[in-house]
Amino acid sequence: SAMLDLCPHRGMPLSFGRLDGERVECFYHGWQFGMDGRCAAVPSLVSDSPIDPKKICVTSYPCQDQDGYIWIGTRQGGLNRYDQRSEEFTQYRYNEKVKSSLSDDHVTVLYLDHNDNLWVGTEQGLDLFDRTTASFTHYSYNPIEPESLTGKQVTAIHQDTRGRFWIGTSAGGLNRFNLQNNTFTPYQHNPDDPRTISDNHITSII
Repeated sequence: SAMLDLCPHRGMPLSFGRLDGERVECFYHGWQFGMDGRCAAVPSLVSDSPIDPKKICVTSYPCQDQDGYIWIGTRQGGLNRYDQRSEEFTQYRYNEKVKSSLSDDHVTVLYLDHNDNLWVGTEQGLDLFDRTTASFTHYSYNPIEPESLTGKQVTAIHQDTRGRFWIGTSAGGLNRFNLQNNTFTPYQHNPDDPRTISDNHITSII
């Protein structure tokens, strides 16, 4: 599996840390996470602390699809598909002249849904990849469209047991995505309403 590049403690990129055996260690405060994404150690935690590290998780994703390909998102190199059989990489990059190309070369999150469809979060929105045509359908932020995605940068993607899609953004809160009519329902922080989500920066969805 692969992990979201974000420590749930202070939001630092886990890629800045190090791999210690079978654990990923955040460089900031040394929190460690196992290969399943669950927190395995918090160095500063005292013995009588009410915090249970096992309940803290980094979102993890399967990194191999049903065809045996491994999908890799990069910061500036777009989306890469690795074929283990031929040991070859295929790149999918943003091209301003091709509307159906990847929306941005900074890929923030990848997700395989219940039907093995590949969803790609980027700095510019949400993409659904069509393996047959090698093209992307875009779902982007539009401030004048109330039912569009509420933030540019997608930070988390999840499909729940009822088949509903949930999309997290870096500043626009949480969105429930209706795939049938391509609309988004936002859940955002309202300082005047304590029942709303606590912050519009979503780090992970599990």
